[in-house]
Amino acid sequence: MNKRQEKILHILGEENKWFTANELAKLLSVSNRTIRSDIDTINKVYSEKLIISNLRSGYALIPENYKQFQSKRQNLLQSSLERNLYILKSLLLSRDSIYIPDLLEQLCISEYTLDAHLKEIRKQLANYQNLKLKKSSNHLVLLGSENELRKLYKHLLMDETKQNFLNINELANLYQSFDLLRCKSELENLLQEHNYVINANALPSILLHISISIDRILSGKYIESTYTSSKIHDAIEYKIAKEFYERIAILYQAHVIESEVNILALLLMGNNPAQISDTEISNYMPDGLLCSDIVNELIAFIYGHHGIDFSKDDDFKLGLTLHLQSLIERSISQTHTTNLYLQEIKRKFPLIFEVGVSTATFLANRLHININEDEIGFITLHLGLAYERIYHSKKLRAVWIYPLGEKAFYTQRKKIETIFYEHIEIVKVYAYFQ
Repeated sequence: MNKRQEKILHILGEENKWFTANELAKLLSVSNRTIRSDIDTINKVYSEKLIISNLRSGYALIPENYKQFQSKRQNLLQSSLERNLYILKSLLLSRDSIYIPDLLEQLCISEYTLDAHLKEIRKQLANYQNLKLKKSSNHLVLLGSENELRKLYKHLLMDETKQNFLNINELANLYQSFDLLRCKSELENLLQEHNYVINANALPSILLHISISIDRILSGKYIESTYTSSKIHDAIEYKIAKEFYERIAILYQAHVIESEVNILALLLMGNNPAQISDTEISNYMPDGLLCSDIVNELIAFIYGHHGIDFSKDDDFKLGLTLHLQSLIERSISQTHTTNLYLQEIKRKFPLIFEVGVSTATFLANRLHININEDEIGFITLHLGLAYERIYHSKKLRAVWIYPLGEKAFYTQRKKIETIFYEHIEIVKVYAYFQ
């Protein structure tokens, strides 16, 4: 939908009355024929007719259809780059091909606009060997070697997690029953009082756990774990966790749940892995399963299927280990935890969510439990935070100075970024004589 067509919708929506083609043509400085053509296009783009016509009165919006359209558009991708990424990600995530009419409806664009996007995407794919975008009949398919498809997948994954995977402010806005930012402040004050320093990279996953934990406690959906350990109870981390939940209990008139204290203590202890032995963590799993074995199997599975290596990320291993324990206990007691961040994850991070789906499938088969979509969302958050830590914190930051014309620079930069996307980030660009 072009800007003029957007204006037609805006005018009809704002005034909420009938407009003749002549009136709209004068407002937009175009011909009556152009107005009729634009309205025809608008009605074809959306599955339900948006604008009704009358020989005498002219044109007006169909209120119910327009309301649904506005609601749907809130999640639509408006820029050309966003739509290109959406198409590429859809192609990568599809098991076969994409049905073009469905894609047009999802993006609210015409086939002419789609062809323009495909032209841009083909230019982008020129940086990858043997990747081809094929359009035939009503279907789109991405063809190429598994190696190059995986390379493109990882490249897009890098871009996806660049945009601050877990925004604490956004997460805080989702919870109405408590103030997550206040809880974060309480934790930070406690850490300062005890002169206890935690790894900055671990803080987002700890806050994620805390948000889920408090939401469970306030909704009465918590589970009393049978796990206890004198080693944990003697640690400073346990004291901090205990005091934290006591403050939360006072703030929100809730009970202190011992199992939640234990888990938070273990998460804090994860900042010093030497404090927690493999047996200590393994005991936190039921039925004699070795947690380290399952997590290592999972890491090997992710590497084999997605080419992502989490084997050296201790924060990921510990966080996922503790999450698995909670997940299993919820499964046994048939307790459901709602993931308020789920739709945001699926919308903004579809590639990471796909990794989360395959991870959850592996765990469900390995542990013989059912894992619903809310739980997949929580697992995805662990994966996204780990990916962000590994692939963004260790990249070299570079400044690019180019002596040639801007056109040549663009081509060269794309090649460099494609080849070294895991290792380098170009943060600034200067012309040679700038």
